[in-house]
Order: sequence, then C-alpha cells, then structure tokens
Amino acid sequence: MSERTTIQLACVVVYALVCIGVGVWSRRRTHDRRDYFMAGRRLNGWVTGLGIFASTLSGFSFVGGPGLIYAQGFSSMWIVITGPLAHAFTFLLVARPLRRIAGRFDALSLPEAVARRYDNPRTGLLTACVVIAGVLGYLGTQILAMANALLFLMPDAGLTLVQSAAIVTGVLLLYCTIGGSVAAAYTDVVQGVLMLVAAGGVLFAASTSFSGGFSGMLETLERDEAASVGAWGAFGMLGCLSWYLTFTLGSCGQPHAITRLMMTRRLSDLRVAFPLVVIAGMIGGLLWMAVGTSMRALVVSGELAPLASPDQAAPTFLATQASPLLAGVVFAGILAASMSTADGFLNIGAAALVHDLPAALGRVSERRNVSGARWATVGLCAVAFGIALQWKDLLGLLGVAAWGLFAAGLVPVIAIGFNWRRATARAANWALVASLIVNLGLRLSGWTLPHRIDPGAVALLVSVAVFVLVSLASPPPELDPEVAEILDGD
Repeated sequence: MSERTTIQLACVVVYALVCIGVGVWSRRRTHDRRDYFMAGRRLNGWVTGLGIFASTLSGFSFVGGPGLIYAQGFSSMWIVITGPLAHAFTFLLVARPLRRIAGRFDALSLPEAVARRYDNPRTGLLTACVVIAGVLGYLGTQILAMANALLFLMPDAGLTLVQSAAIVTGVLLLYCTIGGSVAAAYTDVVQGVLMLVAAGGVLFAASTSFSGGFSGMLETLERDEAASVGAWGAFGMLGCLSWYLTFTLGSCGQPHAITRLMMTRRLSDLRVAFPLVVIAGMIGGLLWMAVGTSMRALVVSGELAPLASPDQAAPTFLATQASPLLAGVVFAGILAASMSTADGFLNIGAAALVHDLPAALGRVSERRNVSGARWATVGLCAVAFGIALQWKDLLGLLGVAAWGLFAAGLVPVIAIGFNWRRATARAANWALVASLIVNLGLRLSGWTLPHRIDPGAVALLVSVAVFVLVSLASPPPELDPEVAEILDGD
C-alpha cells in the first residue's frame, strides 16, 4: 500500500470511528420513539443549521455535481445558484407552521404532521408513499457516491463496486440502527464541520491546479467548447430553467431538510440556523463548480487523459491535484456528505414504514416502533443498494430525479397548504397522486421531454395546479381549531 493511500485511509478510518462513537453515545439518549424519530426535539440552532447543510450537501454535490459540470458544462450552475433563495423559501414558508403543528400535536414524522394539518389519515399515507419513493432514489445516490469514493481511496485493495458499496452500506447501517435521529443529528455536526474544511481545501487546490487559475480554465474551455461555458451550458435554456424551478421551489419539499425543522427546541433557534445554512451552502456550491471546471479544463488541455466516467471527476481530482493529507480529509468529507444525507433519509424512511403507514391503517404499536424502525432501516438499505448497482446514468441525475420526486409531491401540500386555510385534504391527496403518476411515469417510461425539460419540473407544475384547482372547487374545509390558530399566525 502506497504512502498516499495509507494517509487517505487513515483519515477515513478516524472519521468512521468518530461516527460509530457518536452512534454508541446516541444510544444512551434514545429511549423511545420520540428520541429515535425526532431527536427528542432538543436540537439548538447550530445543530439544526449544520444538520440541514450536511444533509443537503450530499454525495450528490461532492461527486455528482462535479460530474455534471464535467459532462455538461455550466448547465448545473442553475442548480447551484438556487441555494440562498431556496433556503429563504423553506424558512419563510415551512419552518414556522410545520414546527408549530409538530409541537402542538407531538408529530413524530413529516407524514404525521401533514395528516394532522389536513385531519386526514389518507393524506398522511400518500405523503409517506412519496417519502419512501424519494428516499430509495436518494439513498441509492449516496451509496453510489460513497462506493466510488472508496474505490479511489483504496486502489490497491482490488475491491469491486459491489464490494465497496457493501462496505459503506454496512458502516451506515451500524450507526444509524444504533442511535436513530439522535445519531444522525450529532454526526451531522461533525460532518458539517468536516465538509466546510474540505470545501475550503478543495477550492484552494482547484484554483492552483491550472495555469492562470480559474480565468485560465475558462479560456481553455472557451477555445474548445464555447457552448459548455455559456449561460446554459450544453443542456439548453429550457432544461436549465426547469432545474432552476425544481431546485428553488423544490427545497420546500425536501424531507431531509424540513424534518430537521421539526426537531428544534424552539422557533427562535432558526435565527441561527438560517444564515448558517445559507453561508455553508454557498461554499459547497463553489466546490461543485470549481472541481468540475478544473477537471474539464485539465482534460481539454491534454494535461489529463479523458475520464472513463464523469462521476470520476471528483475522485480523480483528489488523486492527481491534491496533497495526500488534503485528499484524505476530502475523501472523508465525501463519505461524510453522503453519510449525513443517507442517515437522515434512513430515519425518515423508517418512520414512514413503521409509524406512518400503520398509523394510516390504525395499527400503531408504540412498543414495536423503535425495533421495527431498525429492521426497516435494514430493508431500505437493501433496496437502495440494488438501485445503486442498477443505475447506469450520471450519479448527479439520480440525485436530480429523487429531488424532483420530493418537490412535486410535497411542495404544494406543505409550502402552500401549511399557509393557506382554503387548502383541502382532497386537493392534497389528488396532488400527491398526480405527482407520483407524472414523475414516475415520465422517468420509468424512458420518454425524453423536448429541450431536455426535467420531468420533476413538469410534475411539480402539474401537482401545484391540481392542488390549487381542486381546493378552489371543493367546499371550504372545517379546520381543527388548533390548526386554524396556527395557520392564522396566532
């Protein structure tokens, strides 16, 4: 084993031991289902902010993002620049009513909070279905990102993709099944700090990796592929704008982020969380752009051979342009980014399976919730493991697909419905069904929309239209007095 590999592996092993240690510590603070699913609603603003940042800046950003830049030019810039506005929408439209409803009714999951808002168990059931569908896609993204990183981290080990994916899935299962949301919340603090350090180091390495810095990179790309560095990249205007729509408004429907809002001690903690999420997210976005641009310029200039796969952009950058110590920290950061998002999704997916689906059918068992959640976590990992190994396209596009599933299903029901008294349960149910039919129908059928318009954007527009029109066509709902008080801002 080379010295470089030894240093990189040591960094990752230390990180993994810290995560497992946090999981063991978290077990002592996990006594019941409220602790397992909602971290006991004890998170302060710093933990909440770092948790939202860490779960959003996932392997999708660290590995998939640079791959999209490498393959399609600046098209995915329209995903990156949504950050501040997207977080503003989330905190303004979702944070207050969602946290108040969750606290007032002691909701232990997002689907339960939705069911309480609309006073309809069927709405909670359909929300849980959307959550599970999106969770499987996002978990597959994280497993694939971690597996690719581990292959580059240990080039002399002779691991296959299947073996690498099995290893990272095992580590993920080990600490998530031990501590639940408590483990996820506090490992996210470690992971968020690690990712910020890694992002800073990578930005510096990227700026010095090419003669002339970033301006030299752009000049090189303009001479070879002028279209790829234009405003729309190689994806086209309508495709880019559909991504912008999906990622700006869609942020309000991402359960890995908004569920953290339900875990805060009090609403005032969000004053700390919001600016922390925005600033950290901007740094993460710069990493996405810098690594992808650097790798494309190095290949175009002939300094590096073309990559076998765009998803190799970030690992190859670390292997060729970063010092062994920085590469080790960043590889740990990639695993941290993927792990932090995966653990959050495992928790909300497990809650949907063992809490929300049985609740909608009137079969809740508090005694079996925690043990059932651990078995559900294992099952979700197994299915996501299969999805990861079967995915043949860009890793970044799997992340886009999962984001679109959540956006189309949850944005109208939560971002609009938690602020509009006129919204009805019937409208929410129809919007959730429409989002699944349109989203999954377009993606699974293999149809290609004109001008590369993203299916998630179409599904989002359809579900919002269905939600508003059905609400207006239905009789005004009779709201629970406590829900009406929250919606009125009292």
